[in-house]
Amino acid sequence: MAKQDTLTFKETMVEGDYLKTLSKEEKREYKKKSVEEKRKIIHEFNPQKFEPSNNEGNKIFNWIKKHKIWSGIIILLLIGGIGSIFTDSENTESEEPKKETATKQEKKESKQDSKEEKDAKEETKKPLTDEEKLNKELKKEVRSTDVKNVDFGVESSDVTIELDGKSSLSDKSTSRGFRMGTAEALYALKKANIDVNSADIYVYHELNDGMKDEEKMVMSSRWDKDTINSMNKDALTTLPGTIETHAESSFIHPVMRQSEK
Repeated sequence: MAKQDTLTFKETMVEGDYLKTLSKEEKREYKKKSVEEKRKIIHEFNPQKFEPSNNEGNKIFNWIKKHKIWSGIIILLLIGGIGSIFTDSENTESEEPKKETATKQEKKESKQDSKEEKDAKEETKKPLTDEEKLNKELKKEVRSTDVKNVDFGVESSDVTIELDGKSSLSDKSTSRGFRMGTAEALYALKKANIDVNSADIYVYHELNDGMKDEEKMVMSSRWDKDTINSMNKDALTTLPGTIETHAESSFIHPVMRQSEK
């Protein structure tokens, strides 16, 4: 049987250094090459290692020749070590993206949990003031207008809610929006469950009254405690058209009242 050509001890050592410089794909291509091709590449990679110096090459050659069995064992161990380099490298490269993705997800979930716990603690830490309760409900319920300002009286027994009206397709529908915004603000006040004796609701909007365009108070209404407490969701559809009847007092700018006809 013909003796199989293999790399020498020194060539195998240099091969290990060479493999460290290769990428994953380059290592695969290198493994496909014949022993002679590998030998040529290795010698070109580090030619100094193969230059004879003080008969070192002859000493190694003579030792290998003298200890053939041990030489074969050493070469097999080296080949096995190189093979594990390929395997470990491939496994490490495939596992690293998975670990990185998992770590990022865990950090994201941890931050989210911490934020939710912090928000929950802050909400339970101190009760909301009457103004905070009202603003919270106004933000949820008022859709037909924008909330401009909220102001409580000296003893918080009276509250004033100012709204910014929104323009619609026609003057009539714009005026209807003012009325709906007033009803929505009154319903938000009821939901806030705060103790007030009366509420004034003002609606502001840019208006041309024959002189110039400027923001004016186009609607106002005052509501007593009993009416506030009796407010419910169904009234959101019925109250806008009957504000003058149910409010303690009310005002609608003549220009807007004219547009409602």
